[in-house]
Amino acid sequence: MKNDAHRALNLCHKQSGQVAERDRRALLIVKEDCWIVPSPGSQKYNFNEMENQMSNWNGFKIHGDTSELDKIVEHGGMISLDLNDITSTLSESGENYITDGLGANISEAFNDAVHSLPVPISTVEKLLIQFYIGAKQPNISELSVISKTLSNGKNNLQVMWGVSKIENLGDDIKVVLVASLSK
Repeated sequence: MKNDAHRALNLCHKQSGQVAERDRRALLIVKEDCWIVPSPGSQKYNFNEMENQMSNWNGFKIHGDTSELDKIVEHGGMISLDLNDITSTLSESGENYITDGLGANISEAFNDAVHSLPVPISTVEKLLIQFYIGAKQPNISELSVISKTLSNGKNNLQVMWGVSKIENLGDDIKVVLVASLSK
């Protein structure tokens, strides 16, 4: 369900107020709000409201799903990020954002996560990138898309990244971005 919901959210961002295609579920867009109805009679979720929520995580104010930070710390991985990596990325006085993207390859997942950021990548000062791979091995040549996107960022953009394997992703790849901006 989470993967389906995330794909629907990405459709909402891409369609932005237009009638969206069905993507294995009922999807409604009402006055620029995006609602997903997973199955008849189920609860409706307004993802625009969920994304705009502000949470407090370890003393940092963050826009987005802070449970992703806990997953990064708990998961470990082939290239592990830890609590210190996350806290050194987050800004105490600026804005912090968490987004994620899901796709069939690294490029697609990374682009979905970047397009979910409510700010341009050129304004981000620190960026943490967590790659989650499923059963399919990623094509390393796809990393050039990430390099090209980040070259549009600030000259002094600080980037950290990690890689973990999650079997329940199937052949998909998930990218989580933690982005911070100073005030």
